[in-house]
Amino acid sequence: MIAISYRREDTLAVTGRLYDRLQAKFGKRNVFMDFDSIRPGLDFREQIKQTIEGSRVVVAVIGPHWLGEQPDAARRIDDPTDFVRLEIAYALNRGIPVIPVLVNNTPMPNVGKLPADIQALAFRHALPLDSGLDFHQHADRLISGIANSLDVLPAPPEQGETGEPVAVATGSRKKLVVTGVLLLLSMAAFATWLVLRSTNQTRDQSAAHPINPVAPARSPVALNSVTEQAVAVAPTTAPRMNPVIELSSVPPGAKVLQKGVLIGTTPLRRDDLPPGDTTFLLVHDGYLPHALKAALEAKQEFRQEIALAQPAPVYTGTIRVRPDDRSPPRPVVIALHPDLKTGHMTQSSRRGDFVVKFTGVWEETELHAVTGDVVSQPAGIQWAPESFILRFGEDGKTASYECAADGKTYAADLSAPSVPAASTYRGSIHQEGDQGGAGVPLTIKFAADRKSGTETQSSKHGDTVVKFNGVWDGQTLRVVTDEVVAKPRNIEWKPESFTLRFADDWKTAAYECHAEGHVFRAELSAP
Repeated sequence: MIAISYRREDTLAVTGRLYDRLQAKFGKRNVFMDFDSIRPGLDFREQIKQTIEGSRVVVAVIGPHWLGEQPDAARRIDDPTDFVRLEIAYALNRGIPVIPVLVNNTPMPNVGKLPADIQALAFRHALPLDSGLDFHQHADRLISGIANSLDVLPAPPEQGETGEPVAVATGSRKKLVVTGVLLLLSMAAFATWLVLRSTNQTRDQSAAHPINPVAPARSPVALNSVTEQAVAVAPTTAPRMNPVIELSSVPPGAKVLQKGVLIGTTPLRRDDLPPGDTTFLLVHDGYLPHALKAALEAKQEFRQEIALAQPAPVYTGTIRVRPDDRSPPRPVVIALHPDLKTGHMTQSSRRGDFVVKFTGVWEETELHAVTGDVVSQPAGIQWAPESFILRFGEDGKTASYECAADGKTYAADLSAPSVPAASTYRGSIHQEGDQGGAGVPLTIKFAADRKSGTETQSSKHGDTVVKFNGVWDGQTLRVVTDEVVAKPRNIEWKPESFTLRFADDWKTAAYECHAEGHVFRAELSAP
């Protein structure tokens, strides 16, 4: 089997074209490219390992964003659970040939920029792959290289459906090629003789029997050199049978994919797609992917305008074991980052809150995510990494969560909360059990998104100002402090997490922070 390793946001379109070429040459059952289409609940590392071990060659498609650079300067290739890194590492470790394919003059990654377990990739001989005019020429060269690596002949077009490569000895292959060339030359010479003979006979008959100008013209006739029988050729003026497709989107500029292959951007007009049932996938940065099912009819027009939806920054809900609704509910908060592939998840329990990071890949309109770093967790409880799926409503206001683990299915219906919080809240912090004194003045200032902002704690030495980010769980904001904006020289700030629980009228809030074995509280109010 030939396995294709690629990064979707890097080279999806050209990889789809290459996938079709390899399938046509080596058979459908012998080419695999969807590593990240793994069923929920399965260990994706083991699934990738099994697929690689069942392959005889791996094609690594490398484009300008193959390293997976993120807005925060992090790189996905540095993550030990990155799909692309796992694919390459397993292949190199097993001694499976890896052929790097460099898209549109992308340079081979420098060995110093690669993780240790895939640095050997930098020393593999690479082939170019142009997404434009030279695509087929480059694809043919890759196909030849794969055939030589596997010591097989690509399946001829009429055997493409069976998909079984034909193994031959290296010496025999040269003999077969020479014999095939001689046979083709002989057939071509015979066909030429038949055509010339037919032409001479036609001229003789035309001289004796002129063609009737009012007689209906017959379809042209060509000789089939294999069957030696006349075959009628369809008139070149046959009417077009394909439908006319016009797609537009709000906003415009969405990529349109069909079966994983990029066919254009909106506004889009095509008249070369065959009739039949199909699905178009519209993808636009900052918007949820949209799947459009279409029944295309011959000689008919199909026009559609799609309003793309933006996701909410936060979704909240309650996790239950299904179909057993009697299980104890567990509040969950999903906060998506602007890249729509990473974020934070908060799950609450009687012992406290778990806050973990996650990263995911899109499978059409589903986000398949895996949890990663733990931001915070209750003392004495260890978070077990999990994978889950997020499915979003077409308007982006709702979503569903599904996780398969321990033989059970955990699910939650999520929705975007409405947050009418004020921009500023003030109060004084007191240690629990100690109500004496004035306390430490506290000011919470929200940014426009009402989930981030600054926290200011005042003391006789001056003000300590830190940034924070939070996720909403109903009317509770769960916060983690981040960058220090300003502080006195003799004060050392330690990152902390706290909660803000707002009253029904949103005019007051209760602040609670657990730090260094103590509980600190404050009653806040809007000015």
